[in-house]
Amino acid sequence: MADKNDTSWFEEAPKAGQDDGDEGQPLLVEEEQGEELQEVDPKELEPKGELKTKEEKVPRVALRIPSAGESKRRAPKGFKIPKDMVFPRGIDVLFITLPASITAYSGKGDRQVVLWPLTDADEKLAISRSMANAARAGTELAKQMIRAIDGERINWTGDPSQPGADIDRAWHEFGPKGRNLLQRLFNQMHAMTEDELVHFFEHCIAVVNMG
Repeated sequence: MADKNDTSWFEEAPKAGQDDGDEGQPLLVEEEQGEELQEVDPKELEPKGELKTKEEKVPRVALRIPSAGESKRRAPKGFKIPKDMVFPRGIDVLFITLPASITAYSGKGDRQVVLWPLTDADEKLAISRSMANAARAGTELAKQMIRAIDGERINWTGDPSQPGADIDRAWHEFGPKGRNLLQRLFNQMHAMTEDELVHFFEHCIAVVNMG
């Protein structure tokens, strides 16, 4: 089994505008110059036009996971699925495409990720990997919901040479934007919506005073 501390698979992505052994065109930077202070007419400092109030601000768009609709039990066209992969019955499965442009390794192209919600056993596995580190627990829980990447099952062994998509390597390759998106999806998949919370607190709680 390979050393878990072996980071030979890690390759730093090339920085934009840099070629090995070749320096780019020098950039011109403006020189610092002192300027004499001049008096300004107070009228020039007055705001031009009307200021927008908080009520006039453009409302934020609620970004929610789309509804599954009618069950078809078919993967989206062009989506790679691991051979003989069995999907749990009665749940919503998410088929995610991470655009290459937001990942840390755009040369690998768009990344296809299959997700579904965690079971209590999944949660125990993720929390055990976090080693009682609360900050790390959120990351491990989000990683645990990933079931396949680019048509390969997940490799949880910690050894990139083993079959499957090595989860730690893929998590690194997704980059900060890709990881953030997956964590946002995790939060939506595992938290109640505002409508569900309102319904629960208004219709699902009975309080009896025993005085």
